[in-house]
Amino acid sequence: MRFKSILVILFLSTRISLAQSANDILDEYPVVSGLTENSSRYVDEINELVSQLVADGTHRDYPGLFLAEDWNRHLWFKGFEISTLASTIPYLTDDNRDALKAFLTVEVENYLLDDSYRSYELNDEATTDTRFPGAGSLRWWQWRSVEYEALYGLWAHAQYTDDWTLILDHWETIRAIKDTISGNGYPKKIIAGAPGGIHAQSINSIISGQIAYGRMAKKLYAMTEDVAYNQEYQQISADMPAYLNTIDTIIDCGYLECQIGWDTIAQSCITNIAQLDFLTPSVARWYAENHLTSIQAAVDEAEMRDPWWFMASYNIMPGAHTLGNDGLGDFGAGCGEGYFQSPLYSYQIFQGKARVLGTSPQELISQLPVATTSKTIPIFWDILNYANLTALIERIEGSNWVDSNMQPPMLSVALNEPTN
Repeated sequence: MRFKSILVILFLSTRISLAQSANDILDEYPVVSGLTENSSRYVDEINELVSQLVADGTHRDYPGLFLAEDWNRHLWFKGFEISTLASTIPYLTDDNRDALKAFLTVEVENYLLDDSYRSYELNDEATTDTRFPGAGSLRWWQWRSVEYEALYGLWAHAQYTDDWTLILDHWETIRAIKDTISGNGYPKKIIAGAPGGIHAQSINSIISGQIAYGRMAKKLYAMTEDVAYNQEYQQISADMPAYLNTIDTIIDCGYLECQIGWDTIAQSCITNIAQLDFLTPSVARWYAENHLTSIQAAVDEAEMRDPWWFMASYNIMPGAHTLGNDGLGDFGAGCGEGYFQSPLYSYQIFQGKARVLGTSPQELISQLPVATTSKTIPIFWDILNYANLTALIERIEGSNWVDSNMQPPMLSVALNEPTN
């Protein structure tokens, strides 16, 4: 198990492939075609964690992210959990692969496709307080969109497990999810206060969910030749430039470079690195092609303020929520939790460097954030750790963008023997 070390390896240079159009963002996703010894340590780690996860076998009705019992630090997005775990499937042994597929099928059927569960995710105050006494409102966690991320989780599950029958059998339910969040009457989940009437940070979720729905419709059309699916895909394709333009508007208005805190101590203009939440590969590709300079500047400022960001767990990062309301943590007064010092801080920087900036594998290895555990959540539920490991493997081995109707290759995995 990795805790923290630096491994020096020589790598061939890998480059991030840029999309030629909005249609590429919709139609393509990255795959790794083979594994080498260079990534074996991280493939081994993923397999060890997944083996523990499926052996434990617990299905939690709260998302398996981090410190879920601690209401100050839980996140509320099952779709992110399921999509992240699904993306590890190509790197698993046959036994782990089969076991994780079965585990994720239960998660999808009982959570993502369940109306009452999605309603539970979207509620605040009363329902939440029953499960987490004293939690209060969760609306501020709805900067990301629960149901858009559910759509992405459904696509990722089908894509990596090849269980498209589940999507076909539940298409009416999936369409209802999309229609609910596309219509009027959804202001609480997509908060006003940013260009276009949406919260700026939710745009990654929105675009990823639209991409997922379009890809699912496209795949079902290929399977069934039912033109109704093709019509839905074509509509998403037509709308995609406008969705991507929302990113452009948000970045152009300076949201990434400067955000003003809402409390009395976070009144300075500070980098909003939290814009890199839920950074799916396709959204990251758009940032890389169109906003590389802005992302680079934001990451540079974050690293200047805290050069050892990768050594601290996002669960124990000092700040307004761990030291009270004085806001005095690693970054000094004024860096409120919701802005510069997000609880996902190390994940955001690492994902930005790996997926947008195309940082070298050598540097990423030296900055891989420490995996996290606690007395209530074991290390194999640290979903952000899985996301960082898969992003690192893609940078080490290189990836190709392929048509979304192509299933990812299931790679040959030979685990290394543990050493004493």
